[in-house]
Amino acid sequence: QAIAQGLLGQAILAYTRALYHGSMMEGREHAVILSNRSAAFLRLELPQEALTDALSAAERDGSWDKPLVRAGQAMVMLGDLQAAYTYFVRARGLSSFNHAAFDGINSCLR
Repeated sequence: QAIAQGLLGQAILAYTRALYHGSMMEGREHAVILSNRSAAFLRLELPQEALTDALSAAERDGSWDKPLVRAGQAMVMLGDLQAAYTYFVRARGLSSFNHAAFDGINSCLR
């Protein structure tokens, strides 16, 4: 809810607390929280932090495309379009319906 309201700092704090207190979380649940925190970091234009969380989320749930899209978006912000393209292609491979991955691929090719 905090992200939807634009309260990004509060969202990051809430996700960080959930990660701290949720040491018993399983792969997908942990991945969702990491991916959401990555999204908040992206909106705050903190690409290195976003990349770290996105890659951790992808590691916890390798079948989920969204963290790879977030990693691609972070790499675009960091200026590494080749790495961004790789993440977007991997995401698209997991879900051919992911429009953000498709858009990311196209933006890297321009």
